[in-house]
Amino acid sequence: MRQVKRFMAMGYDGIKLLEMKPMLLRNLGQAWLSKPCYEEMFGYLEEKQIPVLLHVNDPETFWKRETCPSFAIERGWCYEDESYATKEEIYQEMEKVLKTHPRLKVVLAHFYFLSDDIRRAEYVMETFPKVWFDLTPGTEMYQNFAKIPEQWHDFFLTYQNRILLGTDNGGLSADGMTPMEEKIEYARKNVKSICRFLETEDSFEGYGFEMKGIGLPDDAVDKICYGNFQTMTGFMPRMADVDQVLAYTEELLKRYKGAYHMTYFERSYPLLEQIYKELKTFR
Repeated sequence: MRQVKRFMAMGYDGIKLLEMKPMLLRNLGQAWLSKPCYEEMFGYLEEKQIPVLLHVNDPETFWKRETCPSFAIERGWCYEDESYATKEEIYQEMEKVLKTHPRLKVVLAHFYFLSDDIRRAEYVMETFPKVWFDLTPGTEMYQNFAKIPEQWHDFFLTYQNRILLGTDNGGLSADGMTPMEEKIEYARKNVKSICRFLETEDSFEGYGFEMKGIGLPDDAVDKICYGNFQTMTGFMPRMADVDQVLAYTEELLKRYKGAYHMTYFERSYPLLEQIYKELKTFR
């Protein structure tokens, strides 16, 4: 909870947690978010109605090597051995958190990886009325939507007030310095495909396969693309405390420099240095 309070004092608009991604969950020693050590933090987030973005699970194809995409295998996201939790185990543990904290304002990223299971998606929406789904594309999501577009049309209409636009903005390059222009262009392409999916009934290529639009009315599209986010977070971002952010970034630089044997930190260090330099210009 101390870390959350510090982040909010720095000017955060919400908190993102990745601990329930299967690879991280295993590497953290099965640090389930339902464990008592997280209770105080979730209680505080619930009390203060701070938005929480949770990455929970991964696509259903990642649990078998024969169906796992090559990019996921390369990144260590193939979960076929028994050291990883199953997809169902992860869902059950997440539901414990949602049941314990029913007022938690939570966004489940990548449509909670339920694009292959519309009935369970309906169950989650009906059982946990404070839950939101985002449309940040996984490689499988829009391919699954295209299998039953009429049913998903009805789902999106029913829950139009609890679905958010999401893009991702590109992963780290080999040296950790993906140019910002490339990240922006990647996000633009995602938004273009997602809006076409929402607005039209077109069949079109996207993410390497044929997508099928669900043709929502304009007011529903407006809610999903921006209105729901504004409802959840407010119309204006919180002001950042630059001095606090700089102090925190300095701490991260010291930690990352001492962890160069870990690939993620090694790749992220140059980007963190660049962020630190730019932050100093705001003083």
